[in-house]
Amino acid sequence: MLTNNLKKLLFDILDAIDAIEQIKLQLTDYQSFLQNRILRSATEKELLVIGEAVNNIEKINKTLSISNTRKIKDTRIL
Repeated sequence: MLTNNLKKLLFDILDAIDAIEQIKLQLTDYQSFLQNRILRSATEKELLVIGEAVNNIEKINKTLSISNTRKIKDTRIL
């Protein structure tokens, strides 16, 4: 059974993914992403949220299986 804290962390991940998808809709190509500091910063913040949530999930529930946790957590070190 998932605890409320674990549910919140999973929600945070889904919310961050949704935010990144919304950012992506505003872009026409990678170059426009590179030229828009605000969108880059927003994307980096959402990746940080995902990495931190995965890190905390691992601390709370070591049995929950998440693929590529090391790579996900490493996104916090931008």
